[in-house]
Amino acid sequence: MLYGSIMEKTGLLEALLSKMDPLVKSTGGLVTAVVLTCTLLLMATASQTLAIVVGGRMYIGEFKKKNLLPQTLSRTLEDSGTIISPLVPWSLCGAYMAGTLGVSTMSYLPFTMFCWLCPVLAIVYGFTGKFFWKTGEKSSQKVYQLSTLMEAS
Repeated sequence: MLYGSIMEKTGLLEALLSKMDPLVKSTGGLVTAVVLTCTLLLMATASQTLAIVVGGRMYIGEFKKKNLLPQTLSRTLEDSGTIISPLVPWSLCGAYMAGTLGVSTMSYLPFTMFCWLCPVLAIVYGFTGKFFWKTGEKSSQKVYQLSTLMEAS
């Protein structure tokens, strides 16, 4: 978590996000960017928690600009940062699964359809706009807090 905080305070997250500007113009591109970022962070850090927190902090402003409910960002982070974790052999989840099952990650990879299909469906839904609700379209108790927006901008 300290590493994620350092990345945020030094402006590294903003620099990375600015490089992805062409990709995040549409909702589908934004979802693709979140999935790719979380996957790369998971592979680089072996921590699903860090992938979710850093990915969330990095893209919350973009989701707000597109007027998307915060739940859509949360779901997208889970679709990538958490679900893919068992597929990364050196992550905590991947090592635990391989140790518990007694087989290598590559051995059980073909049988983890949920793990590799979920991020693909998230991207497809992002491009089709299905299940990506804008603020006010669905009744929601969750809204962007002013302090969250101030920090994200």
